[in-house]
Amino acid sequence: MRRHRFACFVIWLLPFLGAAFPAAGWGRGDVEKPQLITVQGRVRLVGNGSQMELVITGEDREWYIDRKEWDNFMKLQQQIVTVQGQETFVDLTFANGMPAGRRYILKNITLIRQDAAGCRRNAGMTEGALLHEQP
Repeated sequence: MRRHRFACFVIWLLPFLGAAFPAAGWGRGDVEKPQLITVQGRVRLVGNGSQMELVITGEDREWYIDRKEWDNFMKLQQQIVTVQGQETFVDLTFANGMPAGRRYILKNITLIRQDAAGCRRNAGMTEGALLHEQP
């Protein structure tokens, strides 16, 4: 009887884990080919505990920084940066199969400019702007 309850619990729990841990490969949609882009935004640490993520937050989008790049950007928290990197995205889904949005990821990032004061010095350039795409 005890094994039956445990098996039912595990079967019930699997769809929720698939939606909660997209980086592990569960709940993943299609992965797009990387594009080289230049973006500007504020570096922030989001989440809590073991689920923390480092992101560049723009006006209308967040780019998650690849974990291999964390050493370079952890010290730049709360600063506005301009970076160039390869952007990919993953379509996320909820456990019931409904779309849950996109997660944009930056890899192979090159720091172009950092603003230690946290203010915008480029006139006419809004924070988080997608500056340009390169093929």
